[in-house]
Amino acid sequence: RLDIILSLLYRTLAHDPLLVTSYCSTKEQDNNNPFLEMKVPLFTLIPLGILCVFDMLARFTCPMWFDMEEDHNLIPAAAAVSQGNVLLVAEEKVPASPPSDGTFNGFDLYHVNHPPESHVHCIGENFQQDRSWLFRSCEYTTFCFNIDTKQYYIYADEKPLVVSKDVWSSTQVEKKDQLVSAGAQPKTWFPKIAEKKYKIKTRIGSFRPNVVYGGSSANNDNRPTSYYRLNATILPFYRHPKSFQNPGHLIWDDFLSLYTLLDVFDRTDDRIMLSQMIRPSTADFEEQPIPANTTDLMPKFLGLFGKDHVKYNLQTMESFDLKLRNIKESNLRKLKEEPIIICADHAIMGSGTFSDHGESHWHGQAKADFDWPLNAGRGGLFRRYRHFMMENMGVNPRAQIQTKPLYQIVVAAGSSEKIDRAAIDFKAQIDVLNKAFENRAQVSVHNLAKLSAKEQLELASTAAIYITVVGGGSVTGFFLPKGASVFLFYGAKKLDYDVWNNHADIQTHWMPVKTMDAKEDLVSLAELVGGELDYLDDTLLP
Repeated sequence: RLDIILSLLYRTLAHDPLLVTSYCSTKEQDNNNPFLEMKVPLFTLIPLGILCVFDMLARFTCPMWFDMEEDHNLIPAAAAVSQGNVLLVAEEKVPASPPSDGTFNGFDLYHVNHPPESHVHCIGENFQQDRSWLFRSCEYTTFCFNIDTKQYYIYADEKPLVVSKDVWSSTQVEKKDQLVSAGAQPKTWFPKIAEKKYKIKTRIGSFRPNVVYGGSSANNDNRPTSYYRLNATILPFYRHPKSFQNPGHLIWDDFLSLYTLLDVFDRTDDRIMLSQMIRPSTADFEEQPIPANTTDLMPKFLGLFGKDHVKYNLQTMESFDLKLRNIKESNLRKLKEEPIIICADHAIMGSGTFSDHGESHWHGQAKADFDWPLNAGRGGLFRRYRHFMMENMGVNPRAQIQTKPLYQIVVAAGSSEKIDRAAIDFKAQIDVLNKAFENRAQVSVHNLAKLSAKEQLELASTAAIYITVVGGGSVTGFFLPKGASVFLFYGAKKLDYDVWNNHADIQTHWMPVKTMDAKEDLVSLAELVGGELDYLDDTLLP
């Protein structure tokens, strides 16, 4: 069959024997089928046109050949050159996703008709039984939530992998003391301080999922016979006790710890479901309620961890949204006999030391906090974390500093709930900057508490200079573009110094509140801002 041979030659000349190409079908491009454009020299049009005729003849006389292409999920040859010497190549079809069997807080669920089987891999072990849980981080596969008991479970083979007590393995599911820290550890949670201040003798914030044994080697398989698969990575965590009212604790304690976990285990591109855990009340400790007249900041900033969390509220062990559909009669009988089990593909826990202050420091309130910085070398992590949050909020993380018509100087005034910080209005500083840089920069004043999270990120993303008091109100400056500067006005303590002095992309300046209106300090502010604008002129302007 000469026509088949020439058809194959035609497809080879078209650069790919599996992609369907044509010059002679139609002149209109189908809007439903995207095409790749490849430039073809004019002298190849004639031989390709001849081969195209044989290609169409082969298509008519030997359709079985083209049926093989359709088996490979390829779009049949139906597109032609629309103009000039452009070759249009049809892309592969994207197979449709199977319909889900329900949703769990907006995430699709798929019914799996066999028992779950879990695995675990832990890092950070320091072989100190009383403290290793603070440094241990674990990644679980098939990490499950029981709707009835509202508890987390993993399902392991009954046969122990390790018998000797002197043998240690990072994959020991059955190890009884394999605890992790479910969230950033405030220093007030630590044994000596916690016992003295709160009369607590238990390990606050430690967690281990329930282990159910079964499998082929088990005499009694206690696992459920089926479960619903959640195509996501779940991050269960305890919240920092002050994160409900302070964005600094939320973003640098809770969220930074969780992002570091994702980064460590290479899961930053996964779909993420955050799950707030509720610590059980004991005689020694009770979950601290949100104070009256205080707004929880979590809903406002939840989108930083993914667009999935914008529509749905934070899932907790007590509050969640479950919808099931497509339930077959056989599965319905199982649901009546067994609890509903939802298993995430992956789960990661263990972030006790991953916050900006680790497990041993305050935020700069104590002298010892300055003896050993904990964020040295984390500049790259801070950059990736910034990009992660901005992309989740739909803000361009690679936006450049605005240079035209003027540089932007953003002043955050009145943003803090602390009375002493909220009283700082920066009036003298604004007057000095307006006079000194009237033709170079525009000064704008904002109460960030009144802006949405996205508006704050957009404001910071192109600013050249950001002026603020220390504390939670300064956190918006974390989203400044590379090369921008932050001016931090501090009181008695240089709060969060360990973050700002190790943020490699941002120039940092510390200004004392005590003498901020003195002539010398105002001159210093103008000189430093001028120097930063000169630097930007040299690096950004043509």
